[in-house]
Amino acid sequence: MPNISDMLKAGRGKIRTETILYFGVYVSAFWAMSFLGRSMFWDDWIYVYVDGFMKMLKLGSENGTQLQTVYHYLLYHSSFRDKFLVIIVNSSYFFAGLLLDSILRRVRVVDKWTRISVVLFFLVFPVNTARFTFVLSFRGLSYFMFFLGARLLAGYCETEKKALKSLSLAVFFLSFFTESLLMFYLLALLYIACVKYDILTSKKEGVNRFVKEQYDLILLPLVFWVIRSVFWRPYGPVAGHNGFNVHKGTLGEIIDVLARNIKAVAEVVTPGDLTSLIIVLILTFVLYRSIKPLDNGAERTPIRKDLAFLFFGLFALGLSVFPYVIVQKPPVPYGFESRHQMLMPLGAAIILTSLTGILASMIGRKELFIRYVVTSVILSAMIVSLNRTYIAFHAEWYRELSLIGNIRDDPSFSKGPDMVYIVVDTSQLKDTRLTGHRYRFLWEYAGIFRVSTGRTYKIGCPAVVTKDRKLMMDLSSNWDLIGRSMGEITLPKAPPVVLIQKGSYNVDEPYGHLKLLLKEMFRKKDFDAEVKTITKITVIPYDVFTKMLASK
Repeated sequence: MPNISDMLKAGRGKIRTETILYFGVYVSAFWAMSFLGRSMFWDDWIYVYVDGFMKMLKLGSENGTQLQTVYHYLLYHSSFRDKFLVIIVNSSYFFAGLLLDSILRRVRVVDKWTRISVVLFFLVFPVNTARFTFVLSFRGLSYFMFFLGARLLAGYCETEKKALKSLSLAVFFLSFFTESLLMFYLLALLYIACVKYDILTSKKEGVNRFVKEQYDLILLPLVFWVIRSVFWRPYGPVAGHNGFNVHKGTLGEIIDVLARNIKAVAEVVTPGDLTSLIIVLILTFVLYRSIKPLDNGAERTPIRKDLAFLFFGLFALGLSVFPYVIVQKPPVPYGFESRHQMLMPLGAAIILTSLTGILASMIGRKELFIRYVVTSVILSAMIVSLNRTYIAFHAEWYRELSLIGNIRDDPSFSKGPDMVYIVVDTSQLKDTRLTGHRYRFLWEYAGIFRVSTGRTYKIGCPAVVTKDRKLMMDLSSNWDLIGRSMGEITLPKAPPVVLIQKGSYNVDEPYGHLKLLLKEMFRKKDFDAEVKTITKITVIPYDVFTKMLASK
């Protein structure tokens, strides 16, 4: 029986053609994201309405994120923020894929087709769609550094060079500032234990040698956690907000979270209209013709190997959500919370590749053809889905620009009050399944008002107009917090209500977004005028608004 350590080791190969394929697939999936370089979403707006570096640093210190805060502050105030952001985000995730490819090349039991398929799915798996925001770009850098550390560790396993190991430790340490990677680091330890110490066959002897010789690698997460607890411990209002909560139902919660996310991914990659279906079919043909020559003469992969990879993929996928479940922040498919899906692509890519291989093996005839076609279809659907998502985000950014323009032009705010209530007419809004950006955070509105008027506003979100045309109070915790901070309000001093409704221009209609995009690129004055018609704002006195509430 061949030694597993020898089987896992592999030599270098030519990557030029495959890298071109990876690059083409990545660009086709994320080209629309490049238009979002100057957009502002979610916590991005905090950097607009918080004045000065020291105030921002104090806020970061309370969260234990001083390093991230300095990075984000410098990026936000950079003259080339939009270009830097696009480069940083895309480079981080794309080069993480190339590093994964390089690592898989050194695992001999991973054949060429499996490696290519895993990397392709890894690059375009449609999760973590909020990655484009500049407040999440640091997480992208951590993601890249994790895979860079893993690649350096793989090099150490090959060459025994201590310098590579030391550099790997340093890079892994930096990646841990995105703390979920502390748990994902278990995969790196498992890799070196299998490659260098062959623990799958030598078992106890291999494990003992691994622990004795690689104690520094094993202790690295603990060292980081201790240092972080001393120097970067959250305090104040957010103290203990990431506390662990492991209990008997944790495994059930992980399964439930995975099921909901997988269902959401399946829904979003399903072509929703004829145009999407046609694009999927065209991309399938192009990808099939691109993939097939890379694996000419490939041998049949034994189904037992696909099953082994399937179980490993399930383990990696479970590990990707476990750190978020135990701190009560389970990954959510859409919106800002999709950032917690960051670690899911690796396990999901392995699972998809394994299932594709198992399906082809079960059919038997034309196994390679089936494998290539199924992979091409799934990749094409993912690419189309990502483009739909980021076009929807860009349309949402146009809505924010519309609000900014309308507030800036409204004379009510030239010398207006320091506080307003926001009421959103949700009965006219399109379902935002792709973006999850149905209601804006309070600090988003605070930032929008700051950009529009140059002044700092206190914002309340007390009411929404629902689908059935009812005006209802928002009894969320955010409103409760705002209400308690205001105390008693007398009508003469009560702030006005800003009612936000849909305007005359429908950015969601076919080609509505494209028309605006072309005007933004070539006819800026026409764009500035037309983008403001996406939304309509009406300023209503507070006493009139309360009578409206009472009459409903």
